[in-house]
Amino acid sequence: MNRVVILTWKESEKPVEVYKRVTDLVRRNYQEIGICIGALWNAMSKNGGVYENKKCRIEYKPLQDAN
Repeated sequence: MNRVVILTWKESEKPVEVYKRVTDLVRRNYQEIGICIGALWNAMSKNGGVYENKKCRIEYKPLQDAN
């Protein structure tokens, strides 16, 4: 299954960002998202591929649904 990681910012004018891997997302946005890679993987695995806090929503989506 091909999927991407979608980062949607809340309460911000920043655009939605699409990444191939969670590690790429965390490397680029670590300070802003407020969660480390291990904790993010754990949270996403327990919540059906979704992590959400007051700043952002991070989720896996199948490649064809990423648009």
